[in-house]
Amino acid sequence: MSKINNETKTAMAYLFIALIAIAITGLISVLWVNGIDHMKENHPNYKGEDLFSDIDTTSIKSDIDSLSKIIKSQKQDIIDLRNQIDILEDELNAKEDEISYLGHKLTDKKNNE
Repeated sequence: MSKINNETKTAMAYLFIALIAIAITGLISVLWVNGIDHMKENHPNYKGEDLFSDIDTTSIKSDIDSLSKIIKSQKQDIIDLRNQIDILEDELNAKEDEISYLGHKLTDKKNNE
């Protein structure tokens, strides 16, 4: 009696596997029902139309086109700003050169006196 035959061991293994499968299926079912209940309570107007309906590609294309125009405009604005910065840097360098020249001229004038 203390020895369990192979058929009984196999039957117990199948029973254990079946119990685990039932437990996992039960857990998934409980989580699924809780998720449905959560959606019903917190989002009562949701019908799932965005998930299962056809996508309106014309509005998406229109959005992409308008965004592309905005990006092109901003790129041009950046180019214009860079050009203005270059002009201001050139003016600044010219003023620095002028200040340096006037400084040298003033130093030379003081040295000559």
